Amino acid sequence: ISTAIDELATTADSEDILVCCHFGAILTQLARFSGMSAATAFGFKIDNYSLTTIELLGPNAARILRVNHVP
Repeated sequence: ISTAIDELATTADSEDILVCCHFGAILTQLARFSGMSAATAFGFKIDNYSLTTIELLGPNAARILRVNHVP
C-alpha cells in the first residue's frame, strides 16, 4: 500500500489524489504517518463511504486532516 501511495504522489498529474479503498489500506497509512502501531490504528472506525483525508508533505511526512468523515 505504501509503495503505491508513494508512486501516486510522485507521478500524479494533479495535487489532489482520490483513492477508494478498503479500510485496511486506510489504517496502514494512518499508522505510517502518525507513528502509531498497527494495533492502535486498527482501533479506528472507518465507515463505508466515509472520507479520510491525508495531506502528503513529503516522502515520509503527512498531515492527517480527518478520519472517517461522513459528509
